[in-house]
Amino acid sequence: MRITDSLQGRISPVADQPVYPGSRSIVGSLRTLRTPLFRHIVESSASCVMVVDTAPDHQPIVYASPALEKLIGYSAAELLGADWELVLNRRADGAPPGAVRAALRRGSAVREILQARRGDRSTLFVDVCFAPLCGGPGVAALRVAFLNNVTADFCARETLEYRACHDPLTGLANRYLLQDRFDRAAFQTQRHGGGFTLVLLDLDRFKQINDRLGHRAGDAVLRAVGARLERLVRGEDTVARWGGDEFVMILTQTEGAEAIQITLGRIQTALIHWDGGGGTEDFEVHCSAGVATYPGDGATLEALLERADQRLYSEKG
Repeated sequence: MRITDSLQGRISPVADQPVYPGSRSIVGSLRTLRTPLFRHIVESSASCVMVVDTAPDHQPIVYASPALEKLIGYSAAELLGADWELVLNRRADGAPPGAVRAALRRGSAVREILQARRGDRSTLFVDVCFAPLCGGPGVAALRVAFLNNVTADFCARETLEYRACHDPLTGLANRYLLQDRFDRAAFQTQRHGGGFTLVLLDLDRFKQINDRLGHRAGDAVLRAVGARLERLVRGEDTVARWGGDEFVMILTQTEGAEAIQITLGRIQTALIHWDGGGGTEDFEVHCSAGVATYPGDGATLEALLERADQRLYSEKG
């Protein structure tokens, strides 16, 4: 199905000098887009080019270069008249591109990395630069967009950033990301009041698992522990691997001794029984926990970890 089918006939084909509902004619601008000089410049460019009319609410594409057709996997006939957001449908972080749309309507120049949805349903990341199109009558609301495929670079950068912030074995937050999450939680507490809880977990007799079943089995247990802990917390909470068989949790909405004990009980229950591999040997995993609260037990991550560590080893006896 053509993209323009989704517009349900609200606009006429570009070749017929369209008049968009609720806006003025762009006949003059179409003459500009059809000039040999414009097409020579555009078709000689390494960038993909499209021109968008920002006057109507749906901001249709009124020109698409051959390079854009090849990149997106739609023909110009399918692209013309379609809202540009049907193709560039998300920002790099997955949010809708509403801010880009509003900036275009205000007449601002915009540069943003957006996700492009191709005709084969695959996704690209493109560096898009929107700028006013200078020219004669009827051009005021037009924006020319230059698009460059940055998928490889963007994904490589995302991979590097992920690796810099996550534990390679479990995929949990590492110490660097834990500090960042602590700083955010502390900021929100200072701004809105209340507090949050830090839990330091240590797997009991984990060395015995490594000795009896091997380090590969031990690594599998650590990965599974991380996954189980993540399932126990809210999306705004953090589970991090601190190192070895130690894990740290930042629980942003767990306050009061009773609530903390309930949470620790759920953790113990979730970790207690394991299949030793292929069902050949079952074993139990227990953990000890030390708890510290912000801001009562300290104002820094180091202070809370030290307090939680003291309580953890006091529990171990």
